[in-house]
Amino acid sequence: GGVAAGVVLHLFVVVAGYQEYVQELPNGGNIRRGTKIWPASGHSSPTSGIGRNGFGRSFKKAGYTWTVEFCQEDSDGDGQTNGEELGDPGCVWTKGDTPTRTVDISHPGYDDSVTKFGADEAAAEAAANTCEASVLAVGSIVYDCQKDLGDGVVLHWQKLAGAAGGRRLQPSKMQLALEKRSAGGWVSLGFPSTPGKMSGAHAVVAESNGGVEYYDMEDLSVPTVKLSAWTLRASMSGA
Repeated sequence: GGVAAGVVLHLFVVVAGYQEYVQELPNGGNIRRGTKIWPASGHSSPTSGIGRNGFGRSFKKAGYTWTVEFCQEDSDGDGQTNGEELGDPGCVWTKGDTPTRTVDISHPGYDDSVTKFGADEAAAEAAANTCEASVLAVGSIVYDCQKDLGDGVVLHWQKLAGAAGGRRLQPSKMQLALEKRSAGGWVSLGFPSTPGKMSGAHAVVAESNGGVEYYDMEDLSVPTVKLSAWTLRASMSGA
């Protein structure tokens, strides 16, 4: 009776351990090698902590966290990155989010398991993440991308790298410049509370004389547009 109890306790500890790590990986509970689901993805057995495969060794080296470097690594040498096999080809997944792809998930620890994520899909994703290079530089700021909005107005933007993640980009942090190439007048940039709807937006309005003001747009009628207490860091500069 004592031996059996000891074995049961040992298995419980092992299972609890790899189940904890499942949450640290994109599609961690949906990794397959062939037709078999492999929840203990870092180990030689699909359901126990016996022996580490190449992916498991890489995971340990990464501190059991999904880093950009770990995502971009090809732990099993099959020509596909860990991120491509686990549905995060752009290496943008964070714990708790839904990965870019949740189907066709292969095992990044074995070279006999590969995803059908193809070159066409990879090329399409790369194209979606490219932009027209900006030609605007203001002081020490050099913008990455630009888009012509028409009527002589050009939007420029720069992705800011997160302090904690090295070169990993934080999509929520952007530096914007709205350029008006004709003299006089004003330009405005709105930030909607609900994507695609003007009502409920905050707007930044810049005039050619250098003034910058903030407005709340509660509705589409003029009386509902009011000066706002909402601010963000903004400035004007001459071209």
